[in-house]
Amino acid sequence: ALAVIRSAPPASGMLSPYGGIALYLTSPLEEFSDQVRHVKLDPPITNLSTWWDSYDQALRVNGDFLPLKDYTLSVSGDLADVWGGQLGEDYSLSISSARTLAISP
Repeated sequence: ALAVIRSAPPASGMLSPYGGIALYLTSPLEEFSDQVRHVKLDPPITNLSTWWDSYDQALRVNGDFLPLKDYTLSVSGDLADVWGGQLGEDYSLSISSARTLAISP
């Protein structure tokens, strides 16, 4: 069965400014499948996107995270690997976003 091995950032971890979330999985996903429909963030973010990183075997979640916010990422249990094995139950990850880096002129 498909499973999440670890995440970056880890549970209760800090999302770096302009960073994303990586979920490292036990088996590969279809590279061009519509994974974003299985992913939800609370509170919602704009420009939510996902992509399959076959090199690291990770589902990457990106978008416009606001600074200094707490987020909960949910992945539906029907996310399936290339062989049809599903996550089985919903996966949840709570993280916080860091303060935005200041850019000096």
